[in-house]
Amino acid sequence: MKSQMSIGTKLLAGVGVLVLMLAALAAGALYSTGSLGTELTSSATAGNRTDMAGEMAALLQMMRTDERGMVMFSATNDLAQVSAEGTLFDQRATAFGQLIRGFKLVATERGLQYMAILDEELPKYVQAEGQIRQLCEAGKTADSAAVRRDQAAPAVAAISKALSELKDVQRNLFKQTSAEGAQQVSFARWLIWSLMVLSLLAAGIVTRIVMSMSGQLRTAAAALDEGITQIDTAASQVASSSQSLAEGASQQAASLEETSASTEEITSMTRNNAQSSRSAAQVMTTVHNKVAEGNRALEEMMVSMQEINTSSDKIAKIIKVIDEIAFQTNILASNPARAGEAGAGFAVVADEVRNLAQRSAQASKDTAALIDESIASSRSGKERLEKVSNVIHAITSSAEEVKTLVDSVSSGSEEQTRGIEQISKAVAHMDQTTQTTAATAEEGASAAEELSAQAQTMAVAVRQLRVLVDGSAA
Repeated sequence: MKSQMSIGTKLLAGVGVLVLMLAALAAGALYSTGSLGTELTSSATAGNRTDMAGEMAALLQMMRTDERGMVMFSATNDLAQVSAEGTLFDQRATAFGQLIRGFKLVATERGLQYMAILDEELPKYVQAEGQIRQLCEAGKTADSAAVRRDQAAPAVAAISKALSELKDVQRNLFKQTSAEGAQQVSFARWLIWSLMVLSLLAAGIVTRIVMSMSGQLRTAAAALDEGITQIDTAASQVASSSQSLAEGASQQAASLEETSASTEEITSMTRNNAQSSRSAAQVMTTVHNKVAEGNRALEEMMVSMQEINTSSDKIAKIIKVIDEIAFQTNILASNPARAGEAGAGFAVVADEVRNLAQRSAQASKDTAALIDESIASSRSGKERLEKVSNVIHAITSSAEEVKTLVDSVSSGSEEQTRGIEQISKAVAHMDQTTQTTAATAEEGASAAEELSAQAQTMAVAVRQLRVLVDGSAA
């Protein structure tokens, strides 16, 4: 590899060229500044000679001469000369107005004030001159004198005063401009010399900085060379580790997919169990309601049986009363003499009454026997109903316990379903995370390989940097 200049040599050469250019620039600036000062002084002197205010004053005197000429020729009745003098007046008034519009050197507050007076008074003077011309052409010279005195003379006096003041303003302006130009030239020269001195100081500082930078770059190049070697080794290790991590993550992702499928099946079965538990809970709720209705019906039947027993007791009492009446009637029929006078009449039907009493007594006995049997059956039915009621109450209590257990199982199944669904989601998320990890590991392996390649490229760049710093092949 052919030798090259170091970066320090190049920077020093550049600084030298820059200093030479600054010196040439300063010399040119000094020369240009001197020329500028000369031209500015010359311009101020020439401007002082070009007295525009004086020109306007001369035009004003000519306009007044034309005005007097019109009056004089009007006195001699020479109307042609009157018209000629009027034409000259108009031409000079036009020139005067152009000088006012072209007067650019009085851009000060005082100068603009007097320029405004000129703009205001010139039209008045021109208007008064028009009236004077008309009167002179009409031969009214005496009347024109009044117009000259009352209108033209005040306007001329105001214009003359403004022009006199403008002359002073113009002279002062030229003097001020010349002084400021000289001051600017002096300041420019001082500034250029200061820049030259500062440039030399900057060149010295830059030289020291370049030397320092060369040493720092040399040290940095060595450190980068060593660091790149370590980066290359670390990149190889990272690539190997990332490849192993990618393989392990792929195997874990496959296992998680199988686990996720099994979890989905368990979730489906648990969901079916929860549905069955809810259905059983609904059936038990229906059974509980039916048992409650049976309990209410048994209670109503118990009340009815109690009422039947009460009615049977009342009927037994009535039968007993009938039996006693039949017994008394039979005794009365058997011995009508004991009945006194009433018995004598009753003896006629004693046999029939005796027969009726006997049949009543027999019917009362038969009815009493049936009622006793009914009462016994009612009592036996009541006892059996009490046993059935106790059994149904026991069934109701058991049904309530079964309902509580089924509700608990249903609630537990729902909780289990939600828990398994959360587990399924977590497994799915783990599956997704594992797949992402596997992809990231593969990307990391690829990035490590790319890092190794970049490290080799940086090694080449560092060698080029050392060549640039040292100025020879490393």
